[in-house]
Amino acid sequence: MPKLNINVGTSANTRNGDTIRDAFVKVNSNFSELYSIASADVQIPSQTGKNGKVLKTTGTTLLFENISYNELTDKPTLFSGSFNDLTNKPFIFSGSYADLSGKPDVITITQLKSIVSQSTDFDDFKTRIAAL
Repeated sequence: MPKLNINVGTSANTRNGDTIRDAFVKVNSNFSELYSIASADVQIPSQTGKNGKVLKTTGTTLLFENISYNELTDKPTLFSGSFNDLTNKPFIFSGSYADLSGKPDVITITQLKSIVSQSTDFDDFKTRIAAL
């Protein structure tokens, strides 16, 4: 049976809609159809001791059961365990000084010997080293 809509009229108190009796006949018919579909056979089983289970149906009966991963829709992709399969992964430092960013300039032994030889005394040496 199609849903029976109640004609409420064009505006309040215009008396051009369904009568109260006709409106409640439609209400009763709509509810009767719902109850006949659901029938008394549909009962939700007890939830006691059903932690981790989902409510499933066999088509005629509702029951709590475990659900397997394969039954899920829109399931996540399982992680392979490989670092290379990660997205937004951090950069792994190679351990090489050349791969560092923001590293200080490297001074060679030759440059250091030149600085030392140009120093006039220990205080001058400290000043030159600090300027590096």
